[in-house]
Amino acid sequence: MQAVHQAGWGGREQLSVREVARPSPASGCVLVRVQAASINAADHHMLTGRPFVIRCLGRKEIPGMDFSGVVEALGNNQQSST
Repeated sequence: MQAVHQAGWGGREQLSVREVARPSPASGCVLVRVQAASINAADHHMLTGRPFVIRCLGRKEIPGMDFSGVVEALGNNQQSST
């Protein structure tokens, strides 16, 4: 699958599209095939690491918080509602 990858703190030059392994959902989680995504101020702060207190949260290699899509798989302890 393809994903946007964040190599480090900084600007958009830190972002690239890469091929990554398809994750499997952990217990109590779901795997979503993203169909739409947006960028908000929190994403910008996580990219730049500013204010510097943001760096205490750590950096994820695949950034982003807002998305919508279709549930692909359920982790253990999840029940589908029909």
